[in-house]
Amino acid sequence: MTMRRIDLQPLEPFTSDFIDRTGAFNPGALEAATAIIEQVRQEGDGALRALTQKFDGVAIENFRVPPEAIDAAMAEVDPDTLEALRHAAAQIRDFHERQKQQSWFFAREDGAIVGSKVTPLESVGIYVPGGRALYPSTVLMNALPAQVAGVERIVCVTPPTKDGTLDAAILAALLLLLAAEILELQQKRGQQHLAQCIGFRGGFLLQGQQLLQQALDVVLLLDCDI
Repeated sequence: MTMRRIDLQPLEPFTSDFIDRTGAFNPGALEAATAIIEQVRQEGDGALRALTQKFDGVAIENFRVPPEAIDAAMAEVDPDTLEALRHAAAQIRDFHERQKQQSWFFAREDGAIVGSKVTPLESVGIYVPGGRALYPSTVLMNALPAQVAGVERIVCVTPPTKDGTLDAAILAALLLLLAAEILELQQKRGQQHLAQCIGFRGGFLLQGQQLLQQALDVVLLLDCDI
């Protein structure tokens, strides 16, 4: 990474002429994401399997992770990591419990009842990065707010590793939170199975999420790490 230095003369204003940017828009990523979404729209799960084989080199027959694989992950993760996940989960849950909004109503003198009703989403999908970047913290940061809000169904999508398995720490974090469903899909296509996609990761994901928001009327939320 190189840093550009700009030397201004006394009283010389800084203007946009000094900025040399190409912008965040990536036409190549947009084109690729559009083609992927259309292929999945036309071919369904068959397209997801073919694309996962193409991009990840992994053949997946069943997208749903079996319970025994999730249970086995707890034995693979070292105790210190599990304790760190439990400690982080408790802190994150406490934070969002304090943040939780409540419905409220009151009757005016004229008899009208006014107020605000807070209703959780019925179903939320979580995308957890995989491959070279493994973030079990993303599970906690995205699933816990949904749990605290009262979401009934939480589905997690995460890419497989090169040998077709899933990261043990990610599975352990999901088991700690009792996520309803865990699907393993390649990271450029997984979001098409979700009602809501949470978490931006990379140009392809961002373009894909923006397209899905327009096509499927999904809700996109940006996650943040504490």
